[in-house]
Amino acid sequence: MEKQASMDLWKSLYEAVIELKVLEPWKDLWDLDLIGIQEPGWEEPIFCSVMGMQGEGYGIAAYEGTEGLGSLNMILRCEEGIFDSGYMMFEQSALTCYWGSRIEVPEDQLKRIKELGYKFRGKNGWPYFLSFCPRYAPDTPKEEEVRKLTALYLQLTEAVKALREKRVAVNFEKGEFLFRYFDGEQLMWYSAPAKLPYVEMQYPVMKIEDLSLEEKIKEKEKNGAELLLDFVYLGGALHREGEHRPLNPLLFIGYDVPKDMVLAVNPIEPDEKESEMAAAFFMDYIRQFGRPAKVSSRNPWILSALKEICIQCEIEIEARALPEIEQ
Repeated sequence: MEKQASMDLWKSLYEAVIELKVLEPWKDLWDLDLIGIQEPGWEEPIFCSVMGMQGEGYGIAAYEGTEGLGSLNMILRCEEGIFDSGYMMFEQSALTCYWGSRIEVPEDQLKRIKELGYKFRGKNGWPYFLSFCPRYAPDTPKEEEVRKLTALYLQLTEAVKALREKRVAVNFEKGEFLFRYFDGEQLMWYSAPAKLPYVEMQYPVMKIEDLSLEEKIKEKEKNGAELLLDFVYLGGALHREGEHRPLNPLLFIGYDVPKDMVLAVNPIEPDEKESEMAAAFFMDYIRQFGRPAKVSSRNPWILSALKEICIQCEIEIEARALPEIEQ
């Protein structure tokens, strides 16, 4: 079980956030104008995305290192109009702060706000914090995360001031980010432009290695079906003994379009791999019903895992929106 943050740590975090909100960093930064903070002792920088330039939904999302950047780029793929934004949101690894209304603040954070004596009011006036981790429900940050966020927001405030006062120039449109780091030799903090690394999430590619199995599958007749495969988060919080935080139930769904039939609704355990479940279902389907004419999905795990298998089995595979699954 992760350790809860003390009231003193929460007080420090709220003080840092209050100072940052007064600065209104969204007046200077678009959500893709990233600021990277490198504290002493951190293995990699934490990249901050500031939301609210258009006047709706103020917040800050923090992504740790290259893995975090992969999460951010995964979310950006939703703009392509194919990938499921709900799935991508819950699949990310991030620490976030939002400013919303009182009703949006988790109950445990409301209690802390009251105990600390803060008086937040109105729409976009209440800060609240969420820790995102794949397979788990967004949760209130624990001790180490609260420490990290406090240090992050203090330096983010200084970075925004450096930009606003023109003490540093960053060409965000040319792929730069503002890098704020501590120089151990000079014992000073610096803000400087740096080249932003582009990191994609790495999804597994699966193949049929057994040539005899490949031939047996090719011998199966095509049944003319379009098979839809998807993963769907239910968006709930399931408390289960032994888990360090509440689960966000994730389902694998298989659907036959011509028959208008749901073939599978299978829950996935936190330690199960999406790609292996999708591949196992797909191979079992072929054994029972023959080769579908087409496989469609909006999920990158499924598309990556089955791409080579579909090529081997001479089955079309397509990335598309899935209104049938939504229905």
